[in-house]
Amino acid sequence: MEPAQQSKGRAWVQSYAQSSQYVGAGIQLAVSIFLCLLGGNWLDQQWGTSPLLLILGVFVGGGVGFYNLLKILTSADRRKREEAKACGKG
Repeated sequence: MEPAQQSKGRAWVQSYAQSSQYVGAGIQLAVSIFLCLLGGNWLDQQWGTSPLLLILGVFVGGGVGFYNLLKILTSADRRKREEAKACGKG
């Protein structure tokens, strides 16, 4: 393999690895909303409070998922700034 192809391949792998954490964060957001929705629906069926706990579950899941998403994004931004500072770009 030529050096240009190797560096291009490495760049692709690096960008894929960096984007995977964002994809994972989006999936975690969706899963937290879905699980809390299911939990709220189940509790509504058990207690006969439909649709109160289902709606509450969606909001709780959204809040938890958004908090986790924000935490992942801020840590990624912090890590990127530290790398730029270490390279002398910041």
